Amino acid sequence: GLSYSGGHSLILGAIDPRIKCVSAQIPVVDGYRNMRRVHGTMGFRKFEELLLADRRNRFLTGEDGFIPHAVADPNSEVSTWPFPETYETFLQLKQSEAPAYENRSTIESAELLMSYHVGPFLPRILDVPTQVIVAEKDDLTLWDLEIEAYNQIPTSKKRLVTIGGSTHMTLYSDRSLLGQAANAASEWFVTHLLSGNSQAQA
Repeated sequence: GLSYSGGHSLILGAIDPRIKCVSAQIPVVDGYRNMRRVHGTMGFRKFEELLLADRRNRFLTGEDGFIPHAVADPNSEVSTWPFPETYETFLQLKQSEAPAYENRSTIESAELLMSYHVGPFLPRILDVPTQVIVAEKDDLTLWDLEIEAYNQIPTSKKRLVTIGGSTHMTLYSDRSLLGQAANAASEWFVTHLLSGNSQAQA
């Protein structure tokens, strides 16, 4: 899993007995702390005001409001991820390989992100081989929080991989850095899924 789905992969590794191996790449691990830090004090106030106004509107009208995924100028408009490089990278991806991408989500989904936390699930990863891949300069999903989450996983069958000289978004845009992460994931899966013991259990 990558980013948000990286967090999902950790949760699934904890709750789904069909999962035999996990590799989580630059995962979202704590939505509330993540949003507070990336928005800053004043930006977070505006973000919370938007969430509350949308909650009231949904109650009154039943209609969803929308928020940009990212914007070119985070100082002029509230978005979920207030980073110009996020806006630029996904714009390029839409033009090249993801034409169905829309730079928006419901405001309700942004509110639900504030309640997203992998922490309660991590102590349940007792015997599932689990790898966490972080980017050395990730200040979007925050590599310090990701390492903190990794340290809460009790299984001895775990590995932390740091992609040096990378950021969160360069793992989307730089093929060489993405290749490093992909190689680490494939090596992990080969080791734990193609061995005789794991194959017999699968």
